[in-house]
Amino acid sequence: MNKILLTVFAVILSVTTNSGWAQTSPIYQSCTLGSWENDRTEPLSWDISGDWITFSTKTEPHDNWFSWHGKTAQTNMTMTDNWVVETQLKLTDELLKRNGVRTSLWLNVFNEKGVNADWSILQFNIDNNTHTKGWQYWISTGDGEWKDISADKNIPVVAGTYTIKISYQDGKIIQYINNVEVNSYDVPDCKMSYVKGIIFNSFSFGDSYATTWKVPSVKFVAGKSMVSTDEELKKAVADESVSSITLAKGNYTADLTIDRAIDIVGAGSGENGTTITGVMNITATNGAKVNLSELHLTPNNINNKAITVGTASGTETPVVTATNCVIDKAQRGFNILSVGAQVYAKSTNIDVTYYAISLCNEKQKISIEGGTIQGWAAIMTTANGGLSSPKGDIASTGTEIVVNNATLISKILSKENYGVIVLQEKYNGISATITNSTLTAVGDNQINPQYSAILDIRSYNNVVTVTNSELNCTNGANEAGGAVVSLGWSHADFGREYEEDVHFSQVKDYSIPTTNTVTIGNDCRIAMKEGEKLVVTSRTTPNQEKDKLTIKGEIYTVSKGNVYRQYQEGYVGSKWVTVDDKGSPMATDTESLKEQIEKATPNATINLLPVTYKLESPLQITKAIKLTSVNASQKATLKGNIIIESDGVILNNLNIETESTGTKYWQKNAVSVIAQKAIITNCDFKGSVQAGRMGSKWYCLVPY
Repeated sequence: MNKILLTVFAVILSVTTNSGWAQTSPIYQSCTLGSWENDRTEPLSWDISGDWITFSTKTEPHDNWFSWHGKTAQTNMTMTDNWVVETQLKLTDELLKRNGVRTSLWLNVFNEKGVNADWSILQFNIDNNTHTKGWQYWISTGDGEWKDISADKNIPVVAGTYTIKISYQDGKIIQYINNVEVNSYDVPDCKMSYVKGIIFNSFSFGDSYATTWKVPSVKFVAGKSMVSTDEELKKAVADESVSSITLAKGNYTADLTIDRAIDIVGAGSGENGTTITGVMNITATNGAKVNLSELHLTPNNINNKAITVGTASGTETPVVTATNCVIDKAQRGFNILSVGAQVYAKSTNIDVTYYAISLCNEKQKISIEGGTIQGWAAIMTTANGGLSSPKGDIASTGTEIVVNNATLISKILSKENYGVIVLQEKYNGISATITNSTLTAVGDNQINPQYSAILDIRSYNNVVTVTNSELNCTNGANEAGGAVVSLGWSHADFGREYEEDVHFSQVKDYSIPTTNTVTIGNDCRIAMKEGEKLVVTSRTTPNQEKDKLTIKGEIYTVSKGNVYRQYQEGYVGSKWVTVDDKGSPMATDTESLKEQIEKATPNATINLLPVTYKLESPLQITKAIKLTSVNASQKATLKGNIIIESDGVILNNLNIETESTGTKYWQKNAVSVIAQKAIITNCDFKGSVQAGRMGSKWYCLVPY
């Protein structure tokens, strides 16, 4: 019995594509061949000398099924999507003078079900009658058929040594002679296979002849596994020797923890493809590559995160690529936790309730190429997910966001302003590049999308660039935080101090304000609700200058009047109230306005928000105070009647709307002055008004 141990062969070739993604060529390992055993008929002789096998045919039997004289050897190849068998054949002058030669290499190819899927055969042939010389391949479908290799392949038939190679990759077999492809074909329903056995056969025509073949080199990409059940999937993931798993069509229920490099390939992400129901935790280290493709991934509970990458306190640095996948019915799609983790989504659709992709730590990267990504936020950074300090004192996370040729959608879930891309407070120093994409804010669960922005930039030290993209915010309302760009955060400067028992969302931002550079290019298409500004900011006046914002060549600032100003909330007296730049409470409605007037000291200024204060009864001012809009370009509106009963009252920069409802002065006057002196400046009244003196003190403004 002859045992042939093939030399282990491996090659690694790394290249970098134009997209910057590193790719590695297959890593082959060699098979060990078993002993050579007789096939249909034992040859007359069989001799192995070094790397060469010489065998000869018998005179009998001949010209029938048993006329194939030769031997077969089994391989130890396991299931794979990539294998190569290579040998050589010596054609001698003596052999070429004969009438009748058929000597061939046969491969017995098995599929995922462990049954024969194909006989792949190449042979040299001299016709016994015509003495025509040539090369042939075998078609194993149906009854089988020999086909001549066409003359345009220019394969010679003269004395010499010929290299015969048969390869298989991703369901296709390719046959070569002297490195010229002579035939290729798909093996039906066979995404993975293995060579069960190799045969050298020569056909007997009645007189003996000898041929010489080289011991075949058999190589394959090891670690492949084809699974079709839940348990097989779990077992394959747990088996460290498995580097690639191919799943048949169907539904699999499994929670998976992946701690090493692996490929998981399904049969498509559509209805008739491959669905994995369960959560996936990827904890691979040292840049190990985890590739998911052609899969539908969904957790068994809509409140679960579909795929978690790394751990919050860990140092795992997996590189995860999802290609042609669907991720849905989850709270989050990708929850990226560990420092340095990278996720690449290629033609992958994500539809979840919360964050489609959340970035939670330093030096992370998300790259999206194609696909539709949607959630409350399509992309969200969060400082509370894993940063070593969640307070904002990390000046730069070094995280990168790249989006190209994709559709990103924000589906608003509550009356809280949010965005398609949210750079959360305290998570600073991000580079974001969006090209050739569509970003849209829509409503969900009957919530009006007026609360959504396209870019919700709350943190500092970011560089955001958008080119050749569509930004759609046709339902956004500035007063609710809706805009193409929203800047700042409601609790940034006057929130609560950092303490263990204080929820993260209430803690103020400890970041040192630094420059944000936001550029939306001239080639972008922007759709905003009519009458609304493109930009909203809740930054305090000193911090507004940190946002360097350019949209289609125009600079946007509050002072230019093209940015809508909102005001933050402060934690004052154990409750949240709207505050001004100094942290002082502001009146947000009629009741709080009356309270502030009542508590005000003489000569105090009360700043009014750009909202409408509905006065159900006359607003009585009995002390010398100033009522003014906090922003000249965004006037507050007082709707009703005002009575001034003290000298020194100032009404400034207000809209005053009054409808006459009776005959008494305080019922029909916009402003009734029962004092020696009141100042009204830069106020707009609804309708025409007249002023008149009544008695020694009274002045009134009466609409008509």
